[in-house]
Amino acid sequence: LAHLKAQLEEYLRPYPKVRILRATTRLGLIQARIHGAKNTSAPLLTFLDAHVECTIGWLEPLLEQVARNDTTIAVPLIDRIDDHDLHVIMNVSSHIFGGFEWDLNFGWWYRGMFPRREAIHKLPSVPFESPVMAGGLFTISRSFFARLGWYDEQFRVYGMENSELSIKSWMCGGRILAVPCSHVAHIRKSSHPYIGQKYVNVTLVNSVRVAEVWMDEYKRIVFDVNGVPGYSEQLFGSVRDQKAIRERAGCKSFQYYLQRAYPEMPSPIVPGQFRGEVHNAALGNGTCLTVSKWSKGPTMEPCLSQDSQAQFWTHNFYKELNSYKRCIHAVSSEHLLIVMCHRMRGAQAWSYNVRSLQLKSVAHQTCLSIGAPLSNITRTVILEPCQERKLAQQWYAPLFQYDFWKQP
Repeated sequence: LAHLKAQLEEYLRPYPKVRILRATTRLGLIQARIHGAKNTSAPLLTFLDAHVECTIGWLEPLLEQVARNDTTIAVPLIDRIDDHDLHVIMNVSSHIFGGFEWDLNFGWWYRGMFPRREAIHKLPSVPFESPVMAGGLFTISRSFFARLGWYDEQFRVYGMENSELSIKSWMCGGRILAVPCSHVAHIRKSSHPYIGQKYVNVTLVNSVRVAEVWMDEYKRIVFDVNGVPGYSEQLFGSVRDQKAIRERAGCKSFQYYLQRAYPEMPSPIVPGQFRGEVHNAALGNGTCLTVSKWSKGPTMEPCLSQDSQAQFWTHNFYKELNSYKRCIHAVSSEHLLIVMCHRMRGAQAWSYNVRSLQLKSVAHQTCLSIGAPLSNITRTVILEPCQERKLAQQWYAPLFQYDFWKQP
């Protein structure tokens, strides 16, 4: 883009303290931030998204908190810029705090829903703790950021870097403070058009890496939410360097994070949770529920191996039927597709009755069953009215429990 080259350099020429760092290749958001942070010398670093407007006096309150305690990450209250006419909506985040569910995607929670959060927030100008930050706007000590290993340098493009930094800051002796006297307005985009199809699973890779390094036994929940059987270095890369960073920093457990920073984390338990191959009673154990190469919907095909990415499934916290972040989506009361999981439940939510062995669409209240043959060895999978004794509606899958889960 021409305006980011000579035009930008001319615009900033009157400001001698401003340096423009240029990478030789596209780095993506995460790697660009690491590149910028490593090329600084100041003791405090402040990150801002490009699509923001800063209010008068926004910076000093953030610097004050980190100057008082160099293991504090200070974040402003985020006002909203309307993405249609650019007017600013003030104070939209004064009564909320950052959090996530088990997919580790950031979201907002109202403090009023949690008496503990509401009770400790007495004056509107007093900074308050947050278990997770949005990630685009914050001030951090450079030395603390370096001790935490910056961001994971094998993260792909975009996503989960805020959750990773939030988790490890709390586990490694720090905290996140939202600072009400600092306001920055931000445009919330409706989508991320710069993430092309080749990056479609970046959040899968990044979230699994976070879980493997930082979440101890709780990583199993994240694996299930993403429909993967476990950590694979071939798929997700080595995490040896990241685990060494955690060891050197003397960090506490993820259980500590839940107890100290995020006791509101929802229980991961839903009825009828399972992981592994899924078989149908009418076809026997030689065929498996499959993400087919030949059909847009799920099929029953000969079982390949325990390592098959097309035949591993989880029924998880989001009630999905999920295989490597590909979900069975009930388009109607009869029609099924395999699509990317959206985490909104709805047409991707299923219940598994461990007594009748039926898999029922929550949205349509119809049951998963076997349809017509596609070939000598492949059958379609359909939805049809539930009949409890019908063999084609009975599904076998390995159930499990999270024995380690204790409500913080």
